[in-house]
Amino acid sequence: MTHDAAERIMQGWLGEKKYSWLAVAGQNPAYDYFPNQFQLWYRGKGRNQFWYNPVFKVNTLDGRSVYRRSDYRCRRAEVPGTFIFTFMDNGVTSEEYWRIVDAADDLSWSLYYYAGAAKSAGQSYIGAVLATPDGLWPAEDQMERVEDSLWRGCGVKIWEMCQVDNSTAHDGDAGQGDQGGVRSTVSATVDRLDQAYWTPYHDLLSVDAGGFDVLLSGDDLRLDAGTTVVLSA
Repeated sequence: MTHDAAERIMQGWLGEKKYSWLAVAGQNPAYDYFPNQFQLWYRGKGRNQFWYNPVFKVNTLDGRSVYRRSDYRCRRAEVPGTFIFTFMDNGVTSEEYWRIVDAADDLSWSLYYYAGAAKSAGQSYIGAVLATPDGLWPAEDQMERVEDSLWRGCGVKIWEMCQVDNSTAHDGDAGQGDQGGVRSTVSATVDRLDQAYWTPYHDLLSVDAGGFDVLLSGDDLRLDAGTTVVLSA
């Protein structure tokens, strides 16, 4: 294992997908029980710069679903395959030790151990994360190796892992665009434009993504020279 190879494992499927990995299950309830956990690892512009950007969904007490993200600076630890992550949350700096425990040769799954502490807050924690490209459990013929690595490398039994709900996960969620397919209800108030300088066209239309609609055609629109057309969308 080299440092470059370790970073390549963590980068995983980024490029082919909009994220590196989807978390399948986690051992620490404080960090691994949120739905749709997208794991993004990527190289920075500077030499040996490496970043970790987890994006996950939070179901709020008032019934809303919102996405949250964090930015971790990663630096290589002495042993290849180990890293020190640092981040700041509400003025409190936390530090985490991460280790690649195991990964399939074809990157069909990867397993990580971490231990962290917020020293000024007097808090510490440990955990394990199993990840795959699609958020589903590894193939049946891989599970014996997964369970063995989980126990030997993390001290965790498979039944201690809590499965992450990826039922509404989509590739675009890592950019917080699709929002996991959650449907939202919105309301809008539309006022008719009565000013004389507006062209009398007052229809409200819905256009699908990538689609179009013809508003006016032929002789429906005639303009005098110097007329200004304003289109609001």
